Amino acid sequence: MGISSNQARFLALTSRQVDLENRVQQICQRRLRLSSELEKVATDYNNSIGNRKLYAFNTNNSGISDLSIGGIKSMKDNNGLPLNLVGQFPSGTSWIGASYSSDVTFLGVGNASAFRCYNDVAGYEDITKASLGLPNTATEAECLDAGLRAGLVAIAKTPDQYTQSKTFTVDDDGNTDYVELQDWRTLPVIADELYKGDDVDAENKYDRTVAQVNSQDKKLQLEQSSIEVEYKAVTSEKEAVKKILDTNAASSFKYFS
Repeated sequence: MGISSNQARFLALTSRQVDLENRVQQICQRRLRLSSELEKVATDYNNSIGNRKLYAFNTNNSGISDLSIGGIKSMKDNNGLPLNLVGQFPSGTSWIGASYSSDVTFLGVGNASAFRCYNDVAGYEDITKASLGLPNTATEAECLDAGLRAGLVAIAKTPDQYTQSKTFTVDDDGNTDYVELQDWRTLPVIADELYKGDDVDAENKYDRTVAQVNSQDKKLQLEQSSIEVEYKAVTSEKEAVKKILDTNAASSFKYFS
């Protein structure tokens, strides 16, 4: 009877030991997920405080404003020539809509979902917000920024006597023309500045999330410590019961004892 009772106790302790081991594994997995979440929050925070934004730069009063089609079309280059926008075919083989056309609209204007370069002969090509990695709620300034950085939208001017390379394009009437593409990074009318408008929100979100994650991790750590203490007690009791079983077995079944 004693052997049966001790054997049942031994099996119960073994089951409890396995249960505690599983609980510790689950806690470790949860703490690992919290660590990954904290890493993502830190990455998002760094991206938020390090993101940049393109602005239209007014050389007269040193002020900056959000990019817009109208603002770019009102800009002049160093030689006083007007600037305009061109959009590239998705295939990347040619440009369309550059020739100071009035039939160029851009994504983010009203309900438009694409940079649409019209052409009476070729139809039109769209540069969608999705192709720029932007949500449908993106503003015109955000779309221009992304388009210029991605190289799908470019600033151009009419070639002059100093032009070294000309790019073929087509206007909205199907007429061929040549323009000189401009590198927005070298244009004095474009400013590439750190965007600080979301820094405060990003910092608050980071601090709030870090506090929540640390609080959850501390609770899990305390729970894990409690389980480990219980696990040691169960292990010690299991070893004691095993010794009793070994002793009972030896005294009850061992021949010539």
